[in-house]
Amino acid sequence: MGRFLGDELPLRTKLAVLGALCLIAVIFLPVIYLSGDNEFDRPNRLLGDVIAVLTGIGLGGYSNAVRYFSLRHPLLPTHAAQVLSSTNAAVICVFVMLATQRPFVIHQPTRVTWLTALMGFIVNAAYLSFNLAPRFINAAEFGIVCLLESILGPL
Repeated sequence: MGRFLGDELPLRTKLAVLGALCLIAVIFLPVIYLSGDNEFDRPNRLLGDVIAVLTGIGLGGYSNAVRYFSLRHPLLPTHAAQVLSSTNAAVICVFVMLATQRPFVIHQPTRVTWLTALMGFIVNAAYLSFNLAPRFINAAEFGIVCLLESILGPL
């Protein structure tokens, strides 16, 4: 038990995943139980939470797929899947933006230039690591590393 793709998860990884699931429950349970309260009464909040969970499931599936194919077909170019998924995500975002009919507004061009350059570097570095990391570590460890964003983000 506990074997997937030939990986045996150590106890510390299982405990970290269990802790992460408990923390996710801490985020979602107040929204479910206090949905009639004024603070939590936002029309699209639950939909946003569901989309966030589906995004996490998709990232986990992606890391498992990269690990599976990199173990069985080491010369397979996994970056092609990354290009296709990024293109699909961009198309979906355009449809969502058009459906909400909110204008795309650029506030201050100097800030946007720096933000675009910085995000271009950060997003590319993140996707490069998302593509390389599952070849060397299992999906559970990869998921825990992805949770560092929640801890280091506010800093």
